[in-house]
Amino acid sequence: MGTQLKVAITGHTAGLGQALFDHFTRKNFIVAGFSRQNNFNISERESQIRLLEQITPCDLFINNAHSDWAQIGLLYAVFEKWQNQSKHIINIGSNSGDGIKNYIHSYAIQKNALDKATEQLNNIKDSVCRVTTLRPGWISTERIKEMNISEPQLSLQEMIDVVEWLIELPKTVHVSTISLTARTKCNGY
Repeated sequence: MGTQLKVAITGHTAGLGQALFDHFTRKNFIVAGFSRQNNFNISERESQIRLLEQITPCDLFINNAHSDWAQIGLLYAVFEKWQNQSKHIINIGSNSGDGIKNYIHSYAIQKNALDKATEQLNNIKDSVCRVTTLRPGWISTERIKEMNISEPQLSLQEMIDVVEWLIELPKTVHVSTISLTARTKCNGY
């Protein structure tokens, strides 16, 4: 990275959002975090307007917070501002959009819509802004620990490493979607 990256992150006070916020802060990037704790609720129209004003001057937007369909609305709003700029939006999606849950699960449908929105935006002719969706399986966060999930879980550091890799790619390389799951065992580990 040649210049100091300006990063905006929603949902920065817990889980993956907090881990990414802390990581980029330690790297001395200019980091702006937005959550309900600092009066930014992505579901409220007034917050969305203020969020957009704060996010627009940044270089990287990590669209992490989820609240029904608001994450998708925020994606479209930021993309509209950034479409003709060499900036990057990284959406935090979920592999639950693959229909892997065996019960009614609106979160999965909303995350599937986030996947489709990413696909749509990446196909807009002459757009310069890159849009990536990370589709992790279970991530080892406090919330997941409280749910007593016994399936393999990605670590927060593994997720940080993937985000770091994405932003280090040359601007001429674009990755639209990455699906990530933890493995129980790997050779050598």
